Amino acid sequence: MLNGNRDSTIPAGAVERLFGAAEEPKKMRWYPTGHNLPAQSVTDAADWLAQVLRVPIKPPAPPRGKPLGPDPVANG
Repeated sequence: MLNGNRDSTIPAGAVERLFGAAEEPKKMRWYPTGHNLPAQSVTDAADWLAQVLRVPIKPPAPPRGKPLGPDPVANG
């Protein structure tokens, strides 16, 4: 579970109860923020999920070819 320790939307007590009710595997992670978590939380979640599922994480492939232009059907 990813949480902000200054979250005014979801109180810490509710987070703790939800985490307690969750089944394993589980991990609690707190960030020094409010309800909107930092970008690092996405990486942290992906790393944890890869560890639990025992799959390697590979970086995204670079874009191939030229960028897509406007959709001719939408503009036609």
